[in-house]
Amino acid sequence: MKEMYSVAIIGAGPSGLTAAIYLSRAGYRTVVLEGQLIGGQVATIDRVDNYPGFAEGVTGMELASSLESQARRFGAEIKFAKVNSIKPGRPIILQTDAGEMMATAVLIASGAGYRHLGIPGEAEYSSHGVHYCATCDGAFYHDKDIIVVGGANTAVQEVIFLSKQVKHITMLVRSHLKADQVLKEELAKLIQAGKVTLLEGWHPLEMVGDGGKLTGIKASDGREERRLSCAGVFIFVGSEPSNGFVAGTKIQLDEAGRIVTGDNLMTDEPNIWACGDIRSGEIRQIVSAAGDGAAAAKHIDLHLFWTTVRWQNTK
Repeated sequence: MKEMYSVAIIGAGPSGLTAAIYLSRAGYRTVVLEGQLIGGQVATIDRVDNYPGFAEGVTGMELASSLESQARRFGAEIKFAKVNSIKPGRPIILQTDAGEMMATAVLIASGAGYRHLGIPGEAEYSSHGVHYCATCDGAFYHDKDIIVVGGANTAVQEVIFLSKQVKHITMLVRSHLKADQVLKEELAKLIQAGKVTLLEGWHPLEMVGDGGKLTGIKASDGREERRLSCAGVFIFVGSEPSNGFVAGTKIQLDEAGRIVTGDNLMTDEPNIWACGDIRSGEIRQIVSAAGDGAAAAKHIDLHLFWTTVRWQNTK
C-alpha cells in the first residue's frame, strides 16, 4: 500500500527541517525525503559562526542534528529517499528510489548541489582524488599536499578546516579572493605560517592521474601552464539548484534554475510550494533558509485549513 502524507518535504536542509518542525507540530502527518545527507550542505561546514543563538559558533553537523532531533520530536518522519519525479494532482504522487509516495501538499526544499568544473579528468577521478566536501573526505589526506579550487567564503572556510589535517594547501583562484575580511585575515595567517600557497589568477585545465588515482592538476594563468602535483583536489566553486525532479511539471524556473514562487511561496502547480536555496530570490544564508521554511509551513497550514473548511461546507 502506498504511503499517504499530509505534507511531503523534499530536502532535509535547514529550510526543510524547519518546515517539518512547524508542520508536524501543527498536527500534519509530515515526511521529509532526503537523498544524500541530513542537513544538506550545512552539515559539511566545519563551523557556523553567524547563526543566531550560538555565541561560540556551532559545527554544521551539530546544527543539522539538532534540527533533525527537533523535527522528529514533533512526529516528523525522515526518510532517506531520492525523489526522481513528482506528478501534480490530488493527491500529488512522488516517485522515489524507495518507492511511490503520495501527499496532499509538497514542499520543495531541495537546495543545491556542488557545482563541478566540467574539465577533463574531473568525473574520472571523482572520489578517487577529486572531492567537494572537506568534512566528508579531508581525513583521507592527513599530512599530505592538496589543492583547493575556489576563492569565495566557502573555499576559504574549507581551507581553514583542511589546514588542521593536511601538510600543505595550494589555492587556485580564478581571479582574486572574494571572501569576507575576517576569513581573509585567517587565511593570511596560514599563508604566513607556510601552510597555504595562494595562486590568484590561475584556473584548472585538467585533472591528471595514473588511471587509478589522481596525481595532480594542470592549471594556467593565461600566460603559462603548470602541472601541480598533489594527493587530492577539493573543489568549492559554488552550487547548482537540485531541480531535476520538476521536469514535466508547470513549475517555473528562473535563469539560474531556481524555482519561481508567488508571495505565498506556492509554485505554478497547485499545492506545491518551494523554500530555501532552491527558491528564486532567496539570499542563501542558513538563517534565511530556516525563516523561509517557517514561512512556507505557515502558508501550507493556512491553505490546508481553508481547503478542509471549504470541503466540510460542501457536505
